[in-house]
Formats: sequence, C-alpha cells, structure tokens
Amino acid sequence: MGNYHHLSLCCTLMLAVAGWLAPGAVTAAPADQSLEHWIRISLEHNPDINAAYHRWQSETAFSESAGALPDPSLSFDYFIDEIQTRTGPQEYRIVLAQKLPWFGKRRLQSEIAGAMADEAHYQVLETRLALTRQLTGVWAEGIYLERELAITQDNLTLLEQIERIARTRYRLARASHPDLIRVQLQRSKIENQLTSLDRQRADLIAWLAELSNQPVLADFSWPSRFPELPPLPPEDVLLESLHNQSPKLAQLRMRITARTRQAEASELQNRPDFTVKYGRMFTGEAVNPDMEGSGEDPQFVGVGINIPLWLNKNRSVINAAHESRVQAEYAFEAARQMLKRELMQSLYQFRDAETQLERFQYALLPQAENSLTTVLKSYQTGNSDFSDLLETEKLLLNLKLEQAKLRMVRWKAYAAIQQLTAIEPLQP
Repeated sequence: MGNYHHLSLCCTLMLAVAGWLAPGAVTAAPADQSLEHWIRISLEHNPDINAAYHRWQSETAFSESAGALPDPSLSFDYFIDEIQTRTGPQEYRIVLAQKLPWFGKRRLQSEIAGAMADEAHYQVLETRLALTRQLTGVWAEGIYLERELAITQDNLTLLEQIERIARTRYRLARASHPDLIRVQLQRSKIENQLTSLDRQRADLIAWLAELSNQPVLADFSWPSRFPELPPLPPEDVLLESLHNQSPKLAQLRMRITARTRQAEASELQNRPDFTVKYGRMFTGEAVNPDMEGSGEDPQFVGVGINIPLWLNKNRSVINAAHESRVQAEYAFEAARQMLKRELMQSLYQFRDAETQLERFQYALLPQAENSLTTVLKSYQTGNSDFSDLLETEKLLLNLKLEQAKLRMVRWKAYAAIQQLTAIEPLQP
C-alpha cells in the first residue's frame, strides 16, 4: 500500500477542477452550482462508489484473518458398549485436535487475501476517477448547452433585425415577399431550436442528479462559458504516469499478484497437512476397587496426516491456477495497450481542438463577422441578394456553435487524460 497516499490524489484530482477550468465562474457561483461541490457530494453519495468502497472494506477485513490457523476441533465419543479394561470400563472420550497446514500455505493465503484487498482498493480509486470524469463530461455538456442557448438567442435577435430590414424594404418595394417569408421561417426554426435546447437542459440536470444521487435545485444553471485550461505535462510524462499511476493498471497488477500466489499455493496441494491431537479416555471404577490404577483416565496425544492421494485432481487444480495467472497477465497487457490508445486519442483530440480553436479565433470567426456586416449593409442598400444574407447568417451561427463544441471536446479530452493518468495537472 506504499502508493496509496500518492494514488489518493487521483481520487480528488478533479475536486479542484472548477478552480483549474472555471476560476471566474465557480467563485461567483453558489455552492450548489459549482462543479467542485457536485464532485464532492457525488463521491460521497454515488451508489457505485459506495459499493466499491464496502467491497474493499470486506476484502480488507477478510485479509486480516486469512493466514490464521484453522479453528481447533473438539470431539466427544460415547461408547454404547463400554470397553472393559483392567482398570475399569471406558465410557467415553474427548479429543482436541488442531490442523497445521503445510509450511508456506498460511503465508500464501495471507498474501492472496492481501493482494485481493489491494485490488479492491484500486478499484475504489478507479471508480472515483471514472465518476469524476463522467461529472466533468456532464458539466462540459451543460456549459456547451448554455453557450448554444446564448448563441442561438443572439442569432434570433439578429434574425429579428434582418426581418425588420426585410419588412422595411418590402414596404418600399425594394424586396420581394418571399424574402420576408424566408426570414420568418428561419426565425421560427431558431425558436423551435430554443425549445429543444430547454428540454435538453432538463435531461442534463436529471443526469447530474442521477450521478450524484442528490436532488438538484430548481434555479440550477451551468456557467455560460468555458474558462481557459492550464497546460498539460509533456507526452512522455503522461505516458509514464499512465503506466505507474493508473488505478486500472494497479488493480490488474494486484490481480496478477493474487493469481501468482494462488498458483504457488496450488503447487502445495501435493503436500500433506498435519493434525495434532490430545485426548482423554474417561474410565469407570474397576470391578476390584483395590486394583492399582482403578478408575484413572488415560490420556493420549497423536498426529494425523492427510494423504494427497488423488494426483490427477491436484494436477488439474495446479493447471487451472497457472492458466488463471497467464490470463491475468494478458488482461493487464491488453488493458495497458487500450489505455495507452485512449490516452493518445484524447491527446490528439485535445491538440486538434486547440489548433482549430486558434484558427476559429483569429481567422474564421472574424472573417465571418466581417462578411455578415458587409452583406447586411449591402442588402440594406439593395446591392446584395437576400439569399447571400441568410447564408452568411447561417455560416456565422454554425461557426460559433462549432467553436463552442470544440471547447467542449477539448475540456472532455482534458478530463479523460486526467482520469487515465491519475496525474495532478499543473496549476494555471
């Protein structure tokens, strides 16, 4: 458990995510509207977390007694037909026996139970990180939804302005009636989108309540913008952290350890166990009370040994244990490759989103905004077609939504990297 203190950081590495990712929004928000708050109460109340925690406690409690000696046995034998001896009839006997497993069996059982307890502990850490990642994803979806609502609402305001211009030009006979109809249809479409987004908000809030296993206040809302992210450590540091600190891989390492010890224990199936005994025969008075030793209870000690006679059965147990160990090793390697692939994919998504966001900020959006301003002025003076105006408006809307979506993708990728590597990111 030497790494537990270090790995405990991964259980709380996103508790400060609101500070890393949303310093402005979170500080101003009430407690029930901060991501840090929801992560904290979810880690406390989520049933998956509690189930994993109590499994760990169960395995830990079991490991504390796994290497102990078996309970001694006490047997009582009553002779229906008394055994007649010179010193008197033997009526019954009591035997106390203690089984002593072959050397090393108790130690291996203790190590197996300890490894299983460690595996359960790492599963708690993994479950906590997975839940934190889920919550961060829901939070990202919520921020994107708020952003989408704001962008759509701004677009509706713009369409209302365009409709007023089209109506004015129509009255002055400078625009055709279909122009007015088209802008009204587009406006109705945007209003319908706003209604749909409101329903999505209710679904996201329900998801948040499900993950946290807690009610959400009626006035709950997410922050409206994605704050800046701190830089990630270099790729080689992330790969090293994935290998050394991932709770999933640590869990599988403990499983390999347990299976290895089980294979070693199975090799001892062909070794006998011993039983030491102490007994006392209870004897009645002899026919001749003056007989020397009359009525004395003889005592005895003995040793028993079980014979591992069924070699084929033991060989099957040994083979099964070794195959189980090999399976655990392959499972570890498969998980390591899968996690590495997921990490590289998350890194690609993060970097690609950052590259595209830079292009959006400094090229695409300024060009689209300038284009809309130019086309709008041109339409007002009658030098531009109404179709060009609507197409430019749609283009700007889609670009803004795509920019918000890229920020959500980047945030989710960041959360995935944190979960996979269990590394505490650099502070902004």
